[in-house]
Amino acid sequence: MGLSILIPTYNDDCYDLVYEIQKQASAIHALAYEIVVGDDGSTDQMVVDSIKRVSHMENCRVIRPENNIGRAAIRNMLAREASYEWILFIDADMRISCSNFIDKYIEKAAHNYVIYGGYEVPKLNIKNNLRYKYERSIATNHSARIRQENPYKDFHTSNFLIPRAIMLDTPFDERIRRYGYEDVLFGKELKSKNICILHIDNPVVFSTFESNEDFLRKTDEGITTLSEFESQLSDYSRLIPACKRLKNLHLQGITRFVFKMSEPILKRILVSGHAPLSLFSFYKVGRYITKKSK
Repeated sequence: MGLSILIPTYNDDCYDLVYEIQKQASAIHALAYEIVVGDDGSTDQMVVDSIKRVSHMENCRVIRPENNIGRAAIRNMLAREASYEWILFIDADMRISCSNFIDKYIEKAAHNYVIYGGYEVPKLNIKNNLRYKYERSIATNHSARIRQENPYKDFHTSNFLIPRAIMLDTPFDERIRRYGYEDVLFGKELKSKNICILHIDNPVVFSTFESNEDFLRKTDEGITTLSEFESQLSDYSRLIPACKRLKNLHLQGITRFVFKMSEPILKRILVSGHAPLSLFSFYKVGRYITKKSK
């Protein structure tokens, strides 16, 4: 079997991740493999220097486009650069906690399937981090059994195995350049082509949680993406139906008004890390309704 392990990154130091993956892959008999890091224009020089070390490791290389090309495009570039018939995508901000992580994927490899291993959120003492609180609140939904109930809607690009031929025939939508929803559209495209997704319990682990300011900025970017691709994402988003229910109840106007009046203080409370997640949910609804009204 030949396996290309592809790691897209932007300002995330993935050296330790590459080290662990290489250790596992090199120990598997008869596995031909490569690890390719796609550095999509990282601006943090410490990260750039660390990633350069990857290119000196056995069976590893780094590609770096001249400019930042976006989350979808860097994944497509990595797929085209891949040398082997199987592709394993892993996000750079994850870590591997299982000593037979690569083995588990090899055991399940089937040529007409995409295989998603999921992710897990460790229990940490960072209760004022908004991203951490949000991810922990949905942690029970990450098991393979639950994900398989809605295999296309519960698919993420953080950790999945795919035949290279399918990947090249079903690329990520490069119209999405900012944060959010490229994985959702990808899952929807797989469904339209009747390509099966097999969910297994082979998770990667969140290793970093961005600041509350950065997570709120990413949330805003994701909502902008969602509003731009609403017609394609309406069946794959919980936010759009929630906003439509408010519209049917003639509550969109008052929700938008309350949001616009309270937005500055909402942001301060969310950034402080002391806000309940219900307030974060209201922020997303208000932001989306406001975005669509412009």
